[in-house]
Amino acid sequence: MRARARMSTTTAFPPGRLRRRGAALAVLAACAGLALGACSAGQSRSGAPGQSGGGSQSGGPAVHVAFIAEQTSVRWVASDVPNFEVAVIDDCPDCTVETAVASSQDEQNQLAAQSISNGADVLVVASIDSAGAADIVRQASDAGVPVIAYDSLITGAAVDAFVTFDSGMVGQIGAQAILDSDPPSDGVVVVLGGDEGSANAAWVDEGASSVLDGKIEVAYHAYVPGWSSDEARTLMKDALEKIGDRPLAGVLAANDGIASGAAQALRESGRAAPLPPISGQDAEVSALRRMLSGEQAVTAYKPMKDLAQAAAGVALQLARGQQPSAATTTMDNGAGQVPTVLLEPTAVTADDIASTVLADGFTTVDALCAGSASALCEEAGLR
Repeated sequence: MRARARMSTTTAFPPGRLRRRGAALAVLAACAGLALGACSAGQSRSGAPGQSGGGSQSGGPAVHVAFIAEQTSVRWVASDVPNFEVAVIDDCPDCTVETAVASSQDEQNQLAAQSISNGADVLVVASIDSAGAADIVRQASDAGVPVIAYDSLITGAAVDAFVTFDSGMVGQIGAQAILDSDPPSDGVVVVLGGDEGSANAAWVDEGASSVLDGKIEVAYHAYVPGWSSDEARTLMKDALEKIGDRPLAGVLAANDGIASGAAQALRESGRAAPLPPISGQDAEVSALRRMLSGEQAVTAYKPMKDLAQAAAGVALQLARGQQPSAATTTMDNGAGQVPTVLLEPTAVTADDIASTVLADGFTTVDALCAGSASALCEEAGLR
């Protein structure tokens, strides 16, 4: 298993007892809009250990829900984890919510075993390695605990549900931005995909290929271990060496962290501004700033609150022995057809920041425009 990139952190989820709803809301407020070393790892919990019985706002029995996320992007602790926790507790105030983030698939597997031992009625897993997470499904199946794949499909084991954004559309958004660049794209494209172990990385690539094939040459393609910006920087430098004097039409980066590394390598290469169009995913504040400065063309915005709420609803249904009513399609994970809730990402450029991420409260003007970004915001009319 490759080592995964860890985020710098300033605020840690408190270990120990499961946290109540008030604490979850406080974490959500503290994390909102932060993208550079925001909220962090460890374990956070709501409710009381082993709590059972009681009622809920939605009329069903209280259950124990465990959410195990990853640390490959700041979005997880800044958005997904707190939004999921709040969504469950809002719907079921007496429910227990156990959350944790991990930096490797082995760690996720260990955390899953711990959650099962703690009495979890359902597991929600944002896997790091899609195939490696099958061990979680097998552990849970032996204990009679349903598993929801969150954001990334777990492969090779019978998952009970999948809740995600359409990663194919993420690739399409990035590829189309390169083709639609002004002036029009001329030259070759570099594709820096996500971690090779992630099913989403291949899905993003498939979406990009559906747009780029036959229209422009992909001269360099590499998967980025751990979705790491440092690894992306190294690979981008390698790409520039291999491309040589051929003009670079754009960089298809699988997420904003990878886009950051690609942009850094391009700056260090001595290329004059503006840089060739670079795509991304997750609408991180740092990416929005790069878009304002002309260093990134687009990001695929995925309202994580919507994803977390959808997953919370499915988790409560499965924990109570019900079928996921929000599932509208299925996806083949190599072990069968998985009921799937599929949401659509949104393309965000510098011109769309106000009407999308700011309007949704995904981040704030103060967070976006802090420090040296203030002048960029002024120029863009954001403050």
